[in-house]
Amino acid sequence: MCLYPEQLASGDPRQRIEAMVLRLPAALGLPARVLASRGPATAEGLTLRYVPGMTDLQIAAALASGVQGDQLLQCSEPTARTIAREQVGDALRGWLTQRMAPSAGGESGMEPTAAALLAAVLRLPDDGQLRWASAASASLRDCAIVPPDRLS
Repeated sequence: MCLYPEQLASGDPRQRIEAMVLRLPAALGLPARVLASRGPATAEGLTLRYVPGMTDLQIAAALASGVQGDQLLQCSEPTARTIAREQVGDALRGWLTQRMAPSAGGESGMEPTAAALLAAVLRLPDDGQLRWASAASASLRDCAIVPPDRLS
């Protein structure tokens, strides 16, 4: 894990962050290394915008956002599919956050359709959640992949 010295000045969060990342299923294929960065995750590492004093929920949400980064996929597709892709992205970030910080409570402020999708995903068995998360993640990286609209 790579954090800047000023991020460690008021306490070392690395053990908490490492525990969160280890809660993510290896089958998602996310990088094992965490880097202090604003860019999207790469093969080299999962990005984290860490500010000293962050709660577990804030760290988990920042890591989940780092999976996609600031770059939204720009697809030439019908509006309904773009909206579905955005809702799947929101639900995936919520799912990742809940997996990393299950005792920290839920993520608030999520759009109602995405929140309903997340709630439905969380009711699936672990293998169903992983299948959905893998399909959702793939649809956020490639315009040719349709966002998952079913949970089976």
